[in-house]
Amino acid sequence: MSRISCLLVAAAPYQEAAVYKEIVDSAKHVIAVDGGVDLCKTLGRVPQSVVGDFDSATGEGLSWATAQGSEIIPLQVDKDESDLDVALGRAISLGFTSTTVICALSGRLDHTIAAIGAGWNAPPMSLRFWSPEFEGWMLGSDGQDRLCVSPEGRLVSLLAGPGGAVVTLEGFRYPLLRGKIPGLSSFGISNLTETSGATIEVHEGRLMAMLFGA
Repeated sequence: MSRISCLLVAAAPYQEAAVYKEIVDSAKHVIAVDGGVDLCKTLGRVPQSVVGDFDSATGEGLSWATAQGSEIIPLQVDKDESDLDVALGRAISLGFTSTTVICALSGRLDHTIAAIGAGWNAPPMSLRFWSPEFEGWMLGSDGQDRLCVSPEGRLVSLLAGPGGAVVTLEGFRYPLLRGKIPGLSSFGISNLTETSGATIEVHEGRLMAMLFGA
């Protein structure tokens, strides 16, 4: 696995901690998002900082991070943005232009949708959501607007943000040439790459490109 510049470890439920060990170990800089500190503790990776209102982190996890020298950044419980929103903003403020998020897209449906929305609304950067089942790349005309996908036969779904997205797809079973994918629609779901190195290019709007399989 290639080295990751900045990794955000969120607090959504996961099946097995060991699945995340390689990606956590590969990160240069780790920000634990609230209860994500407990996964860091389990894997023995000290985060540089822990951000949250701490409604999901355990006392043991926070005490461990504090003793290990992590910066603890407490947030108000009553606020208009999620802990993940704040953590993404912190990654930007630290100068990172490439960020990976784990443990954000499972558990409660409302939290999962809000996490995707945080990605749609984040400042332009190279942003990837990773899980054992798939990886989701945030693409947009105001930031990373192009992605190459390998290998041939890979299942890809495109989920456009509010307002939709104008997209060109090359090397897919269902190609597009500056086609409009409506926001939160099924139009971009379950496509397949027909060549290794198929491309997604976003001309307008933002979307999550969800890549399944290896």
